[in-house]
Amino acid sequence: MSERCLRIAAGVVVVVVFVLELASVVLSVGVTSLGEPVLYFVYAVTQAAAGALILGRYPRHRIGWLLVVFALQSAATADFALAYGQWAAGRDRPLSHYAELVGMLAWIFAAGGLVLLFLLFPDGHLPSRRWRVAVWIWGAGAVLALPGWTLNPRLGSEFADGVNPFAVDGFPAEPLFGLGAGLVSLALVLSVVALVVRLRQAHGVERDQLKWFASAAVVVAVVLPLSAALWTVWAPIQILSAAALMLLPVSACVAILRHQLYDVDLVIARTVAYVALSLVLAAAYAGIVLAVGAFVTSPVAAATAALVVAVVFRPLRDRVQQAVDRAFRPSRHRALVEMTDYVDALRHGRASSADIEEVFRRSLRDDRLELGFGLPAGEVLGADGTRGGRPRPGPGRTVTSLPTSAHMTVLISHRDEDARLVTDVADAGRLAVEIVALQTQLRQQMHELEASRNRILSVADEERRALARDLHDGAQQRLVSIGLMLRHAQRHQSQAAVSEVIDAAVAELACSIDELRELAGGLRPGSLDDGLGGALRELADRTPVPVDVSAGDDRFPAELESAAYFIACEGVTNAVKHAGASAIHVSVARERGALVVAVSDDGQGGADASRGSGLLGMADRARAHRGELSVQSSLGRGTRLEVRLPCA
Repeated sequence: MSERCLRIAAGVVVVVVFVLELASVVLSVGVTSLGEPVLYFVYAVTQAAAGALILGRYPRHRIGWLLVVFALQSAATADFALAYGQWAAGRDRPLSHYAELVGMLAWIFAAGGLVLLFLLFPDGHLPSRRWRVAVWIWGAGAVLALPGWTLNPRLGSEFADGVNPFAVDGFPAEPLFGLGAGLVSLALVLSVVALVVRLRQAHGVERDQLKWFASAAVVVAVVLPLSAALWTVWAPIQILSAAALMLLPVSACVAILRHQLYDVDLVIARTVAYVALSLVLAAAYAGIVLAVGAFVTSPVAAATAALVVAVVFRPLRDRVQQAVDRAFRPSRHRALVEMTDYVDALRHGRASSADIEEVFRRSLRDDRLELGFGLPAGEVLGADGTRGGRPRPGPGRTVTSLPTSAHMTVLISHRDEDARLVTDVADAGRLAVEIVALQTQLRQQMHELEASRNRILSVADEERRALARDLHDGAQQRLVSIGLMLRHAQRHQSQAAVSEVIDAAVAELACSIDELRELAGGLRPGSLDDGLGGALRELADRTPVPVDVSAGDDRFPAELESAAYFIACEGVTNAVKHAGASAIHVSVARERGALVVAVSDDGQGGADASRGSGLLGMADRARAHRGELSVQSSLGRGTRLEVRLPCA
C-alpha cells in the first residue's frame, strides 16, 4: 500500500474513533455520570490523533499504527460497547448484556496494547528476540482471564441489572481470573523492564525519545496497579487511570516527532523537584500548625506556619533542586559545578582566564571542543587572541554562538547532543566568558593599534625618503645649477651676456619655487591658519570636479584640523581618480564634542576599507587621534567617507 493510502487510512480511523466516542457520550446521557465517558472520549481521540500525527510523517511507523489500532479497539469495545449495553439494558434492547460484557473485557486487550507499546517503543522493534516471552505471557493470561472474568458471579455488580447472566455456578472463575490477571500483570512488568533495559543501553536520539516515554510510563506504572486494586472500591481511580494512560500517546508522539523541542531531563528534574518540594513544605506546614496550635489559636498557628514556609522556600528549593539534578541529571550537575568552581577561583585570583577553553572541555568531557570569538566585521579570534581560530561544524558537531557585552560573539564547537548543556554551562560561566571576551577585544585592539602604528611609521619613513629624493633630484639640483650660472655670469664682462644668464637664473628660481611648493603640499598648508573651512574651499577651487563645501567658522585644535584636512584631501582625490565622480560634497560639523568631516560623491562606489593603501592610511590617521573612519560604498551608488575625531 502506498504511503498516501496509509495516511488516508490513519485519518479515517481517527474519524471513526471520534464518531464512536461521541456516540458513547450521547448514549451515556441520562444513564450514567458524564465524567467518565467524556474523559475516555478525550483519551481515545488523543491516542488516535497522536498515532495519526506520527503516521503523517512516517506512514509505516509501527508505533503510530499501534496507537491508532488500539485507540479504535478502545473506542469500539471499551467505550461504545459499554455505553450501548448500559443504555440498551434500561430499554430492553437486544444484545445489551453482550455489549456490556464486551466493554468489561476490553481492558485485557488494552493491556496487550500497553505490553506491545512498551516492548516496541521507539522504533517498532523488540530490544531482542527473548522479549517475545512477554507477549506469550500476556496471551496466556488473556486466555485464562477471559473466562475467569466472564463466568464470574461477582461480575454481576458491573451489569446494569446487577446480575451476571453469563455466570456459571461451580466454575473456578476466581482462581482462573486471578491467575490470568497475574500473568497479564507479569507481562506488563516485563515490558516495563524491557523499556528500562533499552533506556540504559540507548544513546543519543533514542535515549532522549525513551526518556520522554519512560517518564509517562512511570506514572502509568504507579497508577495502574492502584486502579486494579481499587477499581470496584473507589470510583475516582477509574478517571485517574484514564488520565494517566493519556500521557503515553502524548509522550510517544512528542518523543518521535519533537524529542528535541524540550529538554526532557529538565522536565523530569523540575517535576520531581517541585513534587518533592511540595510534599516537604506541606508536611512542614501541617507539622508547624499542629505544634503551634497546641499552644495558641488556630489562625496564629496557620500564620506562623505560612511565614516559616515562605522563609525557607527559596533555600530549600535550591537544595532540593541540586539533589534532584545530582540524581537525574548527573552530567549537567557535574558540568555546572566544575564551571562554577572555575568562576569562583577566577574571581579570587586562583585561576587564569586563559584556561577557559580547557575548563569547557573538562566540563563537557569533550576533548575536541573549540572556543572562539567572532568580531563584528566577521573575523574570528581564538581564545588566545590569535586570528583564524574559527570553530567549525563537522560530522556530529555543532557551533553554538552566544552574544557578549563586549560586542563580540562566543563561538563554541561541540557535540550535537550537548547543545543545551553548552548553553547552561556558558550561562554558569558567564563572568569568565565576559572577562575573556573583554581581554580578547583589548588584545585585538592592541594588535590593530600596533599594526596602525607600524604602518604610520612606515609611511612616514617613506615620505621622508621621497622628500629627500625629490629635494636632491629636483630643487637641490636646480639651486646648484643656478649657483653655477651666477658664478659663470660673474666671469663675463658683457652686459648682454650677464643679463641673459640672470634671466635664465630667475626662470630656474621660479621652477624651484614651484617644486618646493609641490613638496610642501604634504605638510600643513598655510591656508589652515584661517580655519578648516577656508582650507577646504581652497582645495575645492583646485579640484577639476565640482566640490561643494559645507563648513562653518568653528575652530578646532590645530592637529585635528590638519588630520581632517589631509583625510578630506585623500577622500576628494580618491573620488576624482578612482570613483569617476561628477560631483563631490564635503561637510564639516561639530557633533557631541567631536569634529566630523564627511566626503561623499556620486561615483561608481564599491570602495573597500580593508583594501587599498589610501583608505588604510586615512583610517590610521584617524586612529592616531583616537578617532574612527567609516566607509559606506555600494556599487553604482557612490561612496561616503566619514571621520569622527574627538575634540577632548
